[in-house]
Amino acid sequence: MGPKKATYTPMPKVPPELRPRYEAVVGVLSGTTTVAGAARDLGYSRNHFQTLMHRSLEAMIGALGPKAAGRPATPARERELEREIERLRQENARLSEQTETTDRLLLVASGLLRGRVQASGRTPRAKAKKATTPKPPPDTPPDGILERVKQMRAIGLTVTLAAAVVGMSASTLRRQSARERAGLAPHGRPGPASGRRRMDTPAAAQVEHLVRQTRGLVGAESLSHRVPGVSRRAAAAIKAETITSMERERRAECQSVTVTAPGIVRGFDQLWVPTTEGLRPVLVSADACVPYRTSLVVADRYDSGAVARAIDDDFREHGAPLVWRADRASCHRTDEVEEVLAAWGVLRLHGPPHLARFYGQLERQNREHRGWLASYAPCSPDALVETCEGMRRALNEAWPRRRLGWMTSAEKWATRAVPCDNRAELRASVAERAAKLRRDGRLGDDVDDLLVQRLAVEQALTQLGYLRQQPGGWC
Repeated sequence: MGPKKATYTPMPKVPPELRPRYEAVVGVLSGTTTVAGAARDLGYSRNHFQTLMHRSLEAMIGALGPKAAGRPATPARERELEREIERLRQENARLSEQTETTDRLLLVASGLLRGRVQASGRTPRAKAKKATTPKPPPDTPPDGILERVKQMRAIGLTVTLAAAVVGMSASTLRRQSARERAGLAPHGRPGPASGRRRMDTPAAAQVEHLVRQTRGLVGAESLSHRVPGVSRRAAAAIKAETITSMERERRAECQSVTVTAPGIVRGFDQLWVPTTEGLRPVLVSADACVPYRTSLVVADRYDSGAVARAIDDDFREHGAPLVWRADRASCHRTDEVEEVLAAWGVLRLHGPPHLARFYGQLERQNREHRGWLASYAPCSPDALVETCEGMRRALNEAWPRRRLGWMTSAEKWATRAVPCDNRAELRASVAERAAKLRRDGRLGDDVDDLLVQRLAVEQALTQLGYLRQQPGGWC
């Protein structure tokens, strides 16, 4: 804070030419003379003298009156001038910075013209001429490029500007500087050309082996440090090619399974949905050929009894399929569920353990269910029943799909034919095939019963033309 301001104002000095008027006004106020006499002495009219005296009294009254609390407000014009001064100051600072940057660039440009600094960017390809002197290989690192960058940094250029002058990206420049500080040799000429250089077969084979051994999890930087003579860019290129080859090999070993007719295989899965009273399981039943949801049942508990009631009601309303496909949850493999399936003459089919893509269609449908329900706030379990039924009708009846010839699932489901196969003969055929697979011995001694059952069901459906398997999967 500054020094305290004085509140006393001294007696003002009266100029000599104003002293007669001052004495006349004071004389009238003190009563020693009259207004008419003072006006006559000064040579004024009575009205003019009274006007002068009243102006003096008005100024005195204004000075004696109370003032507003606080510091006096800055006039609007003065505030505008202060803002304009601040804007001009900032603009001046920006222009000064641009001028300094321009001076630095001119200094670097003069160095380029004199040959002290050379850019390492790409040059236009000239016509092929007969070479008289051997040229260095394209992967030879430029000599002294980091020293030239240090010179530019010393005169005030940023890393981005220095990298642009020498024809490198800022990240590559930092990486080369880090390798120099660590005492390592540079990988080679920066830029896309280093990724296309030829590598010796043993080094490339070693990189490919590491990628396959780690299932593609190892990074290019780690590969370049592990295998001598391999740059990070070359390691990344080999890794990308190896991962592509691994994926093609995996797909070639897989088989895509297609159910050829609706109403043959019925999928079953559960979906946990949040409600105002906690999570509730929604038991989903859908056809395996057509993405048609036959039922969405909101259950209180996800147990054997709820599953048995859900599939029994579903078969009663939409007809029983030949095969009921579900994952290996413990509530799916109970005697209660098996009794319902046997009563309807339906075979049970379980896929491999921990392989969700075997039930890929229902998994994709559950993704649609989650997307639908995500647009709603959690509701009560009773309201969830109506919500799931509305979702089932909308997804079945209001969504034309390309794979169905731009028909909805409900329209395609309506064209199905009721399976006329003898269910008892089909069950006996599957049991015979399962016994034959066990006697064959190629599956091993401790073969899983569910695996044998699955293979037998797939063979029976393939023979009937309801299932088609072709090599080359996409899951």
